[in-house]
Amino acid sequence: MRVGLRRDPRGAAALEFALVAPILLLLIYGAISFGLVLSVKHVMTESASEGARAAIGAQIVSGTDADQNAAYVRVAKARATASLGIYSANAVITPAVGVCDGAAQNTCVTVTVTYPYRAHPIIPNAPGLGLVIPSSINSVFQVQVS
Repeated sequence: MRVGLRRDPRGAAALEFALVAPILLLLIYGAISFGLVLSVKHVMTESASEGARAAIGAQIVSGTDADQNAAYVRVAKARATASLGIYSANAVITPAVGVCDGAAQNTCVTVTVTYPYRAHPIIPNAPGLGLVIPSSINSVFQVQVS
């Protein structure tokens, strides 16, 4: 009777599943985690571009250069914050007005959006794997206003 038990294949499928399941789950976790980080990056990029483009569309008719620059910064920050959605509580938005890269005679609005991903992850790190997650996700967008 003992010889017959060794050749019984009933437990083989359960054993194979037990060996393959952790690898499969790790691959699924990696795909979901990468997709969510990519989604956050997209939201940050979209927010920075929305803020910078809103500064172009701001109807600033009078005032000194400092007043105009302050208005550009205010409009850019408000629009970028509005487009961040659920990430706006933790994201840092830094609009700035300055000289354009490569064209010293032009004024540009640069919006930088930073999300501290390590401090506020969208999906928790897989325990025991020591996976490296980004400390922050940054996006910079620059537009010429004059």
